[in-house]
Amino acid sequence: METYFLSFLWGICILFSFTGWGAAVNNILFPGARVDWGQRAAWGIAAVVLMGGILNLASIVSKVSILILTAAGVLYQAVDFYKSRPSVVDALSLDIDNYRKQRLAVFIIFIICFLAVLQYSGLVFTISFNPHDDKQAYFVFAEKMLQTGSIGEDPFSMRRMETSLGGQYFLQTIVLSMLSEKNLNIIDPGLGIIISIGLLWGYLKKRYLKNKKIPWTVAVLILLFFLFIPPPRTNTTALVIPLALFISFFRTLDWEELEHRHFVVNGFIIALIAAAICSLKSTLIPACGILFASTYLFYIFKSKNRPKAVCEFITAAILAVVFLLPWMILMYQSSGTFLYPVLGRGYHGTAYGNFSTPWANLNISGVIEILLKYISYPYITALALLEFAVIKSSRRHTGQREAFNSLVISAALGSLVVLLVTAGRFGERYLYPFLFTAVIISMIHVLAATGWSDKEKPVKSTGLLIVIFVTGMLLGNEWFVTRLQYWDYLRNIKAGLSNASLYHDEDALQYAKMQQSIPEGETVLTRLNKPFLLDFRRNNILIADLPGGASLPPGMPFMKGSEALADYLISKSIRYIAYSYASEAGYPRAYLAKQLRRKQKMHPFFISRSEHTIDFQDNLKELGDTRKRIYDDGDIFVIDLLSRKD
Repeated sequence: METYFLSFLWGICILFSFTGWGAAVNNILFPGARVDWGQRAAWGIAAVVLMGGILNLASIVSKVSILILTAAGVLYQAVDFYKSRPSVVDALSLDIDNYRKQRLAVFIIFIICFLAVLQYSGLVFTISFNPHDDKQAYFVFAEKMLQTGSIGEDPFSMRRMETSLGGQYFLQTIVLSMLSEKNLNIIDPGLGIIISIGLLWGYLKKRYLKNKKIPWTVAVLILLFFLFIPPPRTNTTALVIPLALFISFFRTLDWEELEHRHFVVNGFIIALIAAAICSLKSTLIPACGILFASTYLFYIFKSKNRPKAVCEFITAAILAVVFLLPWMILMYQSSGTFLYPVLGRGYHGTAYGNFSTPWANLNISGVIEILLKYISYPYITALALLEFAVIKSSRRHTGQREAFNSLVISAALGSLVVLLVTAGRFGERYLYPFLFTAVIISMIHVLAATGWSDKEKPVKSTGLLIVIFVTGMLLGNEWFVTRLQYWDYLRNIKAGLSNASLYHDEDALQYAKMQQSIPEGETVLTRLNKPFLLDFRRNNILIADLPGGASLPPGMPFMKGSEALADYLISKSIRYIAYSYASEAGYPRAYLAKQLRRKQKMHPFFISRSEHTIDFQDNLKELGDTRKRIYDDGDIFVIDLLSRKD
């Protein structure tokens, strides 16, 4: 029980640290213009991700450096709070006075606080993770970073190349510096949900509650709606933190203070947020890039000071690349490309002509199918209806940067790009961070235009009816998942209080004993169920997470037999292979072969993945028969490619 509460408190410390770093950014760039805590927390995350890239490039990531980074943020937050306490107390007193007049709003706020704490509490401790994505890849990246000082090179990992430049993994090291993998959901989605609530509430208060464009009760109902839409999680990659950063990006672009500041300052904060988003997950880059380009296109053409707008755009573009450069250099060192596939395919399997991409064989009929699926997504339907209501209204807020229109454009076009690139095969989870941001901001804009003030009658508003319909549609669509999600939260809390383990102590001992069989300092290629349990300081450990998806030039040989594979690995100075042969690393041949019997119904990408996995694991099995097994416990074997059996 004590372990669970310590984990809970460490998450709160991380939140304070993010807010502290954001306060530092706020005070340095915009002295005299204090933003709310939600915006400070989001800016702090962006700053921490930037520092994470620098620490990785310098190979100085460690528990000590992470704790210093976190403590510095907490300390600055404490100092900043002490200095600003009079204004904080005044604002709190004003809020209390307003709450006294809004009893229903107070009741809903109580429910919101309860649900937010429940969600965070249920994410502090998690025992169910994706056995492939997380345990065989994403856990590894964070552990390797923390143990060796840098995310390092992993040229055989397709997930390393495709999914993220590395920002998300650095955020996870903040959790791992004190806790373990079972606590990795603390930041995303745990703190991401809380920060998103803070961002939305800060936006509502500043833009709409002060001038009474939206009643308090309606405002808090928006937050309640947000909490009842569960994020579509399948693994520990970035999901809710980028949602918070997209809200922050929109709010920053919509901030009037930018018009009174130097273009370098404006460009810095915009580039900082954009770079952080792009570093977290590759599927966020299209929407982020479109939002960035769209808002500056509007700004340049609408600004009364066009030279300043152009200078700011150039500054922001250059700084965004500079902020991303450490992560891009690390990617190049690992996978042979600064950014897959935009800046080259690097060591990806497609560079050698023996692997398929999701967009392979995409023809006109396939594009039409994707477009039909695209317009049928509930979030897309919701956004279209809400945008219709916004256009119909003549009371929408606009500015030189057209932040709202740019957000909607980026969500719509970004979703289309991602669906085309992935051939629509990976569901709505890739679209969630930017698409749901556009939906909820659009909802706020529609409600603000329904005429709550000026003695108008919002009941007759078409916009209000559309919001009610959209709310019912999305809640109804997600209701079953929402109930399961809250059940999972309660189960996780129970498991956390009993200090349940993500893996058995025997697993850690098994992996330690297995690794001891490999000479220290040697390189080993692994195909294991739980490679995150390995000691990355002792050996150079390479992960073959999706065989054939990535490998060193001239590409891993396939369909050429086990000896060709052995010769290739030896030529790359890889002498040892560790393989979870009893479980076939969670990819049983019988299951994959059964799937391939339905080839005509499978996408080429999945056919390619299955065929390469079968061939690779068959080759490992053969090498296990022809090479000396320096370790074999009935579950895992380690072979020495240079030692043949007699």
